[in-house]
Amino acid sequence: MMSKKSHFVGFLLTLIVGPLGLFYSSALAAIIFIVGIVGAAFVLQGDPQAASAAGTGVWILSIITNFFTVSAHNKKVDMMWMMRR
Repeated sequence: MMSKKSHFVGFLLTLIVGPLGLFYSSALAAIIFIVGIVGAAFVLQGDPQAASAAGTGVWILSIITNFFTVSAHNKKVDMMWMMRR
């Protein structure tokens, strides 16, 4: 049985480990963001400032996305509880 996830834990994980923290609530989102950050680093390898800015942007977006993925997960858990009753 799935259980609800904590927004605070998700926030801390994405704050500390960036897109890897999205694995807490959504493996698909984590993979997309990791591919995005690796792709940005590869494309922008000749310009360290742009690569750093892109990496920081992806990191911040992963923190924001975490709120939505945790909410979606918790909504699924609520729906499962409703169906069991």
